[in-house]
Amino acid sequence: MSSRLFSYACAGFFLFALLLGGASRVEVIAPDLVTLAALPLLGWALWRLRAAPLEARERLPLAILAGCFLVGLIQLVPLPPGLWSALPGHSAITSQLAAAGVDRGWVPISLSPQATRAALLALIPAAGLFLATRTLDRDGRRRLVLILLGVTVVSALIGGLQIIGGPESPLRFYAVTNPNPATGFFANRNHLATLFATAVPFAALEALEAASRRPAARVRLALMLALLALLAAGMAMTQSRSGFLLLGLGILGAIAMTWRSDVARDRGRLILGVVGILAVVGALATPLLFAQTFDRFGDGISGDTRLPVAGVALKAAWTFAPFGSGLGTFVPVYMMFETPASMQNTYVNHAHDDWLELLVEAGMLAVAVIAVFLFWFARTALRAWRRNRTSGGPVVRAASLAILLLLAHSLVDYPLRTPAMMCVFALTCGLMISPRQTGAESGSSTGRDA
Repeated sequence: MSSRLFSYACAGFFLFALLLGGASRVEVIAPDLVTLAALPLLGWALWRLRAAPLEARERLPLAILAGCFLVGLIQLVPLPPGLWSALPGHSAITSQLAAAGVDRGWVPISLSPQATRAALLALIPAAGLFLATRTLDRDGRRRLVLILLGVTVVSALIGGLQIIGGPESPLRFYAVTNPNPATGFFANRNHLATLFATAVPFAALEALEAASRRPAARVRLALMLALLALLAAGMAMTQSRSGFLLLGLGILGAIAMTWRSDVARDRGRLILGVVGILAVVGALATPLLFAQTFDRFGDGISGDTRLPVAGVALKAAWTFAPFGSGLGTFVPVYMMFETPASMQNTYVNHAHDDWLELLVEAGMLAVAVIAVFLFWFARTALRAWRRNRTSGGPVVRAASLAILLLLAHSLVDYPLRTPAMMCVFALTCGLMISPRQTGAESGSSTGRDA
């Protein structure tokens, strides 16, 4: 009973995070509500984890999670004034403070300890959901996947109504948002596009599982194929260039999942026929669905702010290397290095490259954590893709594709700065590790992996 209650609590929190966690701006209160809701889930998950010793496969990902928090905690350790001033990038600030007659005394590495503490608190929802996923059985995990797919369906419908209602639509839930394209429950259309893209592998997974049944679950298979079509239509409504590319990568990944599945061997001709028909229909529909997106591609990169912003951010990262300026300090640090030639006509609140932004804020500490994560991710994903009979292989493949799409989009945007997509990332990381085989939960499992 306790396990079932916990499973439903996880599902409720994940739904809450997807619906309210769509903004990244600090002045929006909804992400703070997600953090508050995550606190009891985090405590409950830690209490459940203590029931059994850590398994070998869990140690490295848990160490990576601890490393994420450790980066911020190191930046909050108070340092004596002399040592603080000797840190790269800090001497000029010390001189300015001295000229103003300000004596800071012992202060942390971070230029804004308050912002760094807020950044650490923002990690709590993802940490709570990841740890919770570790204690869920296969049915509980699949429930979270179905919630993800369900929210994508509702988001596509909401997005269509937003476009019909125009910029003044009451269904645009944030004051600062994209006024014309679909944004769903997000403030930024690109982040809705990320949600659609990460749902593609899991929709394909559900379709493959339906096709593998004898007799095939035709209704469920048809629903998943319809969902894939809806995801493509929803992506078109966002008019996101990066989203269009992510959708293509997601579809290619879904085809690869099909090729590696048991269904492809048992019903190869059928699968190849369906894929061929879908490819033809998709090729014919793409120019119509993505006409406005193609127009944005035609504009080129001359009007894109990403390259000028990246130039300023790289200069800041080099100045504060190797320790960084502090988590959450990108905006004031960016302003310090902005020149009249690099100024934009829009407010730059992120680097539109999360990898680069982390380099500015956390320096080589972030690089070390990211490197270990990429090693674990690549090793786990390759093992699942190489071995057809690996336990949980299809789920790990879907999760690895979703993670890959998130990491790719983070090169040109900041989806993981929203609690919603951070929780999706946490869920996919949790799905990369097969469930714990403990007692009743293992016995009650249906044998499915998500």
